[in-house]
Amino acid sequence: MPRHRPLTEWFWEKVAKGPGCWEWQAARYTNGYGCIDIRRPYRLRTTAHRVAWALTYGPIPAGLFVLHRCDHPTCVRPDHLFLGTHTDNMRDMVAKGRARPRSGESNGLARLTEVAVRAIRANPDGLSARALARQFGMHASTIQQVQHRETWRHVRDAEEGA
Repeated sequence: MPRHRPLTEWFWEKVAKGPGCWEWQAARYTNGYGCIDIRRPYRLRTTAHRVAWALTYGPIPAGLFVLHRCDHPTCVRPDHLFLGTHTDNMRDMVAKGRARPRSGESNGLARLTEVAVRAIRANPDGLSARALARQFGMHASTIQQVQHRETWRHVRDAEEGA
C-alpha cells in the first residue's frame, strides 16, 4: 500500500530555492510553467506556482490568476507571486513585453500575405470581389474587408510608401 505524504512536504522537495527565484524542478508544460498532478481527493493537473500560492496563502479565490512579479514561469517563490484578474494578467503580459502581435502574416492562421493584400487593393484588372476571391481562395466578403481596410489595416499600399 503506497504511503501518502502531505502535499506541503513533497511539493517543496521539488523546488530549488535560490537567492532569487525558487525554480520548480519537476514536470513542465510546453509553455515553461511548472506542472503538477494532485491526486487527492481527486486528480487535478495545475501549475506549480498556483500550488505554491495556495500552500502559502490559502485557497485562490474563484476567477483570479496567480501572476509572477519576476516573470519567470518556473518560479514558485511565494513572494514573487501575486493575485490578479484576467485583465491584470493581460496588462502584465503587455507591460513586460510578452504580447505578440497577432495581425497580418505574424498570425499563424493568416491565409494572405502583405503582397497579396496590396494586389487585392490595387486590383489593376478591375476584377470583382468574387473573382478576386476565386483567385486567392477566399470568400468574397473577406476580399471586401481587405479592400475597405476593415482587415489588414497596417498594410500600406505601394503609393503610400510601403
